[in-house]
Amino acid sequence: MGIVQAIKKGFTLSGKFMNVIFIFFVFNAVMGLISLPITKPENVGNPSIAGISLILSVIFFVVFIFLQGATLGLVRDVHKTGSFNISNFVPYGKKYYVKILGLLLISILIAAVLVLILGLLGSGVITLFNNNFTKILVG
Repeated sequence: MGIVQAIKKGFTLSGKFMNVIFIFFVFNAVMGLISLPITKPENVGNPSIAGISLILSVIFFVVFIFLQGATLGLVRDVHKTGSFNISNFVPYGKKYYVKILGLLLISILIAAVLVLILGLLGSGVITLFNNNFTKILVG
């Protein structure tokens, strides 16, 4: 397949996903509008606003994982059969939710371990060689 044919096929397939793109757009727009009053400068340091912001972030996170799972299932259908049915959106979201959440948690765990190791390594280097060069290098 040449470059032009691949581009045509890509645009053809992306046209099939306009409903999914619309779902993501509406979800992000609604969450943005909900979050807009929270971001006012006078809300800085307000513990109740921080709690509301945390709750909204967790809700957004949970729903977004569901949307990613649903989209993953629909992309799989298009890849295997060449077509998809938008009515499978919710079942695919449920099917892939735990897998995507697990993958995300594993990624966070790996990142946390790497940050911890690098932090300990950096503090060890600074402890052994406390000069400006090592401070800049570790920083």
